[in-house]
Amino acid sequence: MIAYTEKAMAHRFDPRTKLVLALCIVILSFVLQDPAYLLLLLLLTMTVTGKKFKKVKRTMKKFLPFLFLLLTVQVLFHQSTLLAIYMLPFSILLAGGMSFLIFNGVIAALQVVLRFLTVAVTLISFTATTDPDGLILSLIKLKVPFELALMLNIALHSIPQVLRDLETIKLSLEVRGVRFNIKNPIKKFSLLAGLLPPLIISSILKAQEFALAIEVRAFRANERRTYLAEVVMKKKDYLTVVASVTLTVIAAYLTITNPFLSSPTLFIINRLVN
Repeated sequence: MIAYTEKAMAHRFDPRTKLVLALCIVILSFVLQDPAYLLLLLLLTMTVTGKKFKKVKRTMKKFLPFLFLLLTVQVLFHQSTLLAIYMLPFSILLAGGMSFLIFNGVIAALQVVLRFLTVAVTLISFTATTDPDGLILSLIKLKVPFELALMLNIALHSIPQVLRDLETIKLSLEVRGVRFNIKNPIKKFSLLAGLLPPLIISSILKAQEFALAIEVRAFRANERRTYLAEVVMKKKDYLTVVASVTLTVIAAYLTITNPFLSSPTLFIINRLVN
């Protein structure tokens, strides 16, 4: 689902460049307050994803129930804070007049959902366009301990394998007559929960096999390591890193210091209403 696959636009960059770019996008997603800014950031992230957008889109569909729940909870139960973005003096009346939909909650819900989408798309795109072996070499170049880099590499390799194991277990149960397409949510949840024990056991057994495999190969026996492949940052990588960090700092500074630039859409709506 989110395993590394062949060429996309983001493949042109060094893994370290993509890591810096991903961090900048995540930072901006929390610094920016205006929903219009967050939507623009999300669209830019999708643009960088390039041809892998369809793959990311298929993955994000699995989060739709969670996003709907998140949106509903934020709209109905949000309380105003001291932030200027939440301080609009009107609300939208619902049918019957028994309850009302606070505009503050709508804005807060859009913020939370757009932030979640931006971070999720960024991480999924980074995983789908980065070779795990290249990533581990890049982290070692950044002086990250080899053990930590190896742990991250194992995790990236394990996620697709766990998903494949889950599909295999589910298919084996369907062959035995178990139906997962039932409408009763309680029964469906109990059936899905039944997939966890064999999945956990399978993961533990594979982890033990992997640990044994690296031990028999004298893991950590030699402090000095050599690598068959090397990762080298090119001119375009340095330019991308400098541009990303510079734009992130400028955007964060303007957003924090200028009230109008922090939420222009809400200022305009407030003026129109008043």
